[in-house]
Amino acid sequence: MIGFFRASFILLIGCIFSSTVSFADDKDGTSLVTIVTPQNGESVASTFEVKYQLRDGTEAAYVHIFLDGNYQKDVTSILKNVRPGAHEIMIKAAANLEETLVDWDSVNITVQ
Repeated sequence: MIGFFRASFILLIGCIFSSTVSFADDKDGTSLVTIVTPQNGESVASTFEVKYQLRDGTEAAYVHIFLDGNYQKDVTSILKNVRPGAHEIMIKAAANLEETLVDWDSVNITVQ
């Protein structure tokens, strides 16, 4: 019985998430934000620049940068003194500094 409720809950969350993402992609399926560098799988130094592109003509005007799921407050493009090893960089599109949109892009990198 518990398995049924767990499966139903997961299915419900999946439906909500998928409908939200399609809304955030500005109706045509094109991403609002794209990480340009570093590229997925790239090795980088402990201090590196994250370059991204926001799609023109959308409500996306800002980004929020996350390192391993942790929001990097006051970071606009340069991550400094990142410990060696594998990491995930995620950039979430935002309409303003307080409001994060649902769309994002992410890459996995290795810091030397």
